[in-house]
Parts: sequence; C-alpha cells; structure tokens
Amino acid sequence: ARFTQVDGEARVAFVVADAYQNHGLAPMLLHRLTTAARSVGITRFTAEVLAENRAMLSVFHNAGFPIESKTEWGTVELMMTIAPDLTETATD
Repeated sequence: ARFTQVDGEARVAFVVADAYQNHGLAPMLLHRLTTAARSVGITRFTAEVLAENRAMLSVFHNAGFPIESKTEWGTVELMMTIAPDLTETATD
C-alpha cells in the first residue's frame, strides 16, 4: 500500500494477493493510508480501478468518503475527499 503526494492530493494504490482477498484487508489498508495521509496534510485521494473490479470499487464507495468518478477506456478514476470530520478532532 502506498500513496504519492502532490499539493494536498495523493494517488493511492494497493494490491491484495488473491489468497488474501475477501478477508477485509483492502478496507483496512485504505483506512491506514487515510490516517497516514491526513497526518501529513493530504485531503484528497485519487485512485484508478479497472471497471470490472467491482470488489475494489465497492471498497472505495463503502469507505464513506465523498467521491467523484469518471470512466474512460475501461478504467474508473475515483477522486475522494478524505479531509477529517471536524467533530472527530474537536476536543473540549
């Protein structure tokens, strides 16, 4: 799992080996990448997913981030806003 940062945005990519798919690893990796990215000021992720990869598309859509997407040449580009919820970071 990794991300590369440019001006508060990052391209995110990860692969789960076939033997480990359907065990909840992709959502966990996305959560960890989100935490790491937020800690360095990243507020948006971009990911490219093959259009037929329904499982991975579901991982991104089920993460709860606002998503914009576009499909081109069999690839879906997802742009996700990962800015933290202000109520989660507020302390009294």
